[in-house]
Amino acid sequence: MVALCAVQSLPAAVIDFSTDPDIGSWDIHSQLGTPGTATWNAGDQDLDLLADDSGGHWSLLSPADATREANDAVSLDVTSLSASADISLNPVYAPLDWAHVGLTIAVEPAPALSSAKGYSFWLRSDNGGINNGLWAYEVRDGANNMLFRSATSFAFVPVTLSIERSGAEYDFLVDGSSIYTSPGTYSEAQHDSMENYDIVFGSGSFATLNATVDNFGVIPEPGTYALLGGLFALGCVMLRRR
Repeated sequence: MVALCAVQSLPAAVIDFSTDPDIGSWDIHSQLGTPGTATWNAGDQDLDLLADDSGGHWSLLSPADATREANDAVSLDVTSLSASADISLNPVYAPLDWAHVGLTIAVEPAPALSSAKGYSFWLRSDNGGINNGLWAYEVRDGANNMLFRSATSFAFVPVTLSIERSGAEYDFLVDGSSIYTSPGTYSEAQHDSMENYDIVFGSGSFATLNATVDNFGVIPEPGTYALLGGLFALGCVMLRRR
């Protein structure tokens, strides 16, 4: 019974979309107009994201009321990704448009575009690369200040993005390898308060983003699993003795 109670108190785990996640009940917010759309693909068992000029300028999506512990990792697989800017609509600005998809963690449950305390970690395409299929990794703080951008742009390949606690800071990982660590951007207490997490996706005024994502959610810190393992073993011993 102790082990069972411990299991029930765990944070939300990773969602693999093998069953209908009832996206209609999730929290979705947009910082610039109408939110984009998220559709569960039953055949591929993943989540299809769309952002275009009808909606999707910086959308945030997460299971309703989902939160994480400060030391829990957040992870997302981006399995397909494309974007384009419609130059015919605006020849001057469309080549400078943008699109992105990735993760956020924040103190606020619906972090504002430029006044939140948190991080965004995403794949982003802009400044001409958007029509050439070129992407870069970016980390931004909750005020939308760029903290990190990969030195070169690249063609997309499926990738796992993760945000993990590293002491008093956070690591930002690509396929399990850290590419950036937050250097005192926030205090340890503020990092402890970043309990909200979301998929973030969006596109600029003349751009369209299509992305497919999978395996989204929280990975409890290893100590949590170790504790559960011990509790489960103790429960089994107690049952056998009965």
